[in-house]
Amino acid sequence: MNDELVLVNIKQYNQIKQAINDELALVNIKQHNQIKQAMNDELVLVSIKKYNQIKHAMNDELALVNIKQYNQIKQVINDELVLVNIKQYNQIKQAMNDELVLVNIKQYNQIKQAMNDELVLVNIRQYNQIKQGMNDELVLVNIKQYNQIKQAMNDELALVNIKQYNQIKQAMNDELALVNIKQYNQIKQAMNDELALVNIKQYNQIKQAMSDELALVKIKQYNQIKQAMNDELALVNIKQYNQIKLAMNDELALVNIKQYNQIKQAMNDELALVNIKQYNQIKQAMNDELALVNIKQYNQIKQVMNDELALVNIKTIQSN
Repeated sequence: MNDELVLVNIKQYNQIKQAINDELALVNIKQHNQIKQAMNDELVLVSIKKYNQIKHAMNDELALVNIKQYNQIKQVINDELVLVNIKQYNQIKQAMNDELVLVNIKQYNQIKQAMNDELVLVNIRQYNQIKQGMNDELVLVNIKQYNQIKQAMNDELALVNIKQYNQIKQAMNDELALVNIKQYNQIKQAMNDELALVNIKQYNQIKQAMSDELALVKIKQYNQIKQAMNDELALVNIKQYNQIKLAMNDELALVNIKQYNQIKQAMNDELALVNIKQYNQIKQAMNDELALVNIKQYNQIKQVMNDELALVNIKTIQSN
């Protein structure tokens, strides 16, 4: 991503982030993860200058309305999208955190896109350091076990401290952006034709292209994968997870050598990292159902935007 992303300075980032936070609604997990997965590979941060240039270019091509009209259209579109509320998002995130295991680098990079909100993502150097220490060593334990293992695992695991976590989290937040110029031009071309997202043909093309990369499925799919993974993964229950999470938030604590080895021995009998075959099987099952937006959503958005464009044209005629 570092080769692709054009980072704006902190001031610009904060301005853009504030604006985005004020305007954007949470898309449902399916849409969120699919769009984020596709965008994270090539995202670039557009500076204010670029934003104005893009806006100017779009004004020449599209029947873009003034800021008031723009906000009205955006509000209507936001109402049409399948938005999940915060509770649903947190519930899904909570459930998924229980299921995740460390996979090989390829699996890690693929899953990383979905985990940006919570996971301590490290750069390649840090990742390799952590990976070396963490291989075959990591276990989830309840609070008591967690605190006991803290001392021993400090010697084994290259876990980043709170400062590193915050730095990495900040750095990752800085990486996200709108879309690169190529994506902008593709979207602009599609919008020129009908002021819509993508027509059915484009939708199918995008779905096919993204099918190899998209992850996280709706709750039904998630539960199916969870059932398949239960045979291999020794996942702690929700109570243990919450206890560990609370403890980790405080200090990322690890337990002493004796207790660590005892717990490690017991958990090694049950824990298993999913191999490439399992990953590919899960990915294949997930690819069969993932999509950007269904036809109904497309038609609804298209109808809303057509209504707004007609309104703009009427106002333009009246103005003239």
